[in-house]
Amino acid sequence: MDGRLDNNDPETSAHTINSSPPDSEFTDEEAHLEHQDDYNPQQRLTLVSYQDEDEEIEDDVETNQTLASPVDFSFRKSYKRRRDNSLRQGTLSIAYASLNILNSTLGIGFLTLPSALSQTGLPLGIVLIAIITLLAAGSHIVLVNTGRYLGVRKIEDVGGGALKLGTRGKGITKFVVRSIVAGTGFSLIVSYLKYIKILLHPLAKAWFDSAFLQSSFFLVLVPAIIAAPFTFVRSLSHRTISRMSVIIALTYPVLLGLIASRSMTYAELKILDLNMYKKLLVQDLNWGTLKKHAEQQGIWSGVSTIAFSFASQHLTFPHHRTMRKSSQQTFNITVLLAYTIIFILALPFAVVPYVAFGEMTPLNLFDALPSPNNDGGVDAARVVAAFGLLGTIPFAVFTLREAILRLLHIETEQEEPNRRTQLVATGSIWLISIFSASIGSYATYETYVNFARLLCIALGYLLPSVFFVILYHVKRPAPIVVSSNDGLVSTDALLATDALLARKERQLQKRRSLLRLWWVI
Repeated sequence: MDGRLDNNDPETSAHTINSSPPDSEFTDEEAHLEHQDDYNPQQRLTLVSYQDEDEEIEDDVETNQTLASPVDFSFRKSYKRRRDNSLRQGTLSIAYASLNILNSTLGIGFLTLPSALSQTGLPLGIVLIAIITLLAAGSHIVLVNTGRYLGVRKIEDVGGGALKLGTRGKGITKFVVRSIVAGTGFSLIVSYLKYIKILLHPLAKAWFDSAFLQSSFFLVLVPAIIAAPFTFVRSLSHRTISRMSVIIALTYPVLLGLIASRSMTYAELKILDLNMYKKLLVQDLNWGTLKKHAEQQGIWSGVSTIAFSFASQHLTFPHHRTMRKSSQQTFNITVLLAYTIIFILALPFAVVPYVAFGEMTPLNLFDALPSPNNDGGVDAARVVAAFGLLGTIPFAVFTLREAILRLLHIETEQEEPNRRTQLVATGSIWLISIFSASIGSYATYETYVNFARLLCIALGYLLPSVFFVILYHVKRPAPIVVSSNDGLVSTDALLATDALLARKERQLQKRRSLLRLWWVI
């Protein structure tokens, strides 16, 4: 049969209905009216009813064509478009994804690790760094496992699926989690920009005479202009982000070398003197020293600083979506590789300055080092540290932009913002962040950092733990052998008629419970 005459095709049918010759003298309606005199009254009445039905059909066809038209000038279509699922697959390998996780994790907290050890002591600080590194990596893995269990790919959807509070409660849970993610992203952006200003301000005062070049606005604007081009990409799997991650990752060993060498030089110590480290370990293992830290309540402050240093769980699912192979095993390898590198970098960066300055190690490590123009190595360390923070800002901007667009329901599972909306959202984020970072004193910076620390710890450690416990230890487990419309239902009714399936289900649930126990540990 000729496909051109297929009446089941809606487009063909619509075209057939409206396909009158353009140069004909009469329309179908005029032709009917012209010959109405040839019919009797009953036929005329029937003809009129047929004409009314034809008009209704034509109106429906025009309406359907209008709704299906690709050109829609409604406000809704002016800022969003239908999501192309073929572009949702990631493109990054394990190495590139690991570097993205590394760069999104290392930030201000990484630079404050020496002060955390001054609050906890050397032996306890090393143990805490090791434990929290494992906890942070495990939190990423558990979040993705939970998302796979629920069939979702957003952290707010994990919360909504785990709590299961009904339609309204699920919506409230998603709104709260998205708000926390948005607050985390904004506080991190402003904190990064303010800390870059703190790093570069002494250099600007030493190198420039212009008041404008020394101003807070200029020292915030220049880093923002440098980092902004990397934030207008649609996904973290873009090759611009990947190449930036490679370059930024290479700056951390350079920063570690500069900080370690200059700290030991001004403390008049040898960096490879193992007896010195051993003596300090024995000294800090003294019960009196541990009691002193506990009485000063510095241990908990040090724990929160270390936890903040390794928290990037607000980007767990975006990182997972960027991977070419998004299997659970591949993601686990990626996370463990990233956090192994982080631990290797963090441990000497925390230990060496603490050994050099002891309990007098300041929160801003550069306050213990010489002022600019007195040591080129310290000046270079300031620039390298600022450059490293520039590579972390795009991840925070992506976090904030995605959270805002989802809060406004512009980005959903079926729709996504168009290019213009994405540019407007990113530009607005930069304008507000630059203004917020340009004003306020050092106390304002501490406020932003403490707010970011609180949200990162809640989002990275507390909320995943709550979701995990509720989903796997409070809710009834989802069936494995038999699928159902709702994953969190009892399987008794489904398996009551088949003893073999019931036995197999119990065996698989037992294995899964052992795996959950390992996740809990």
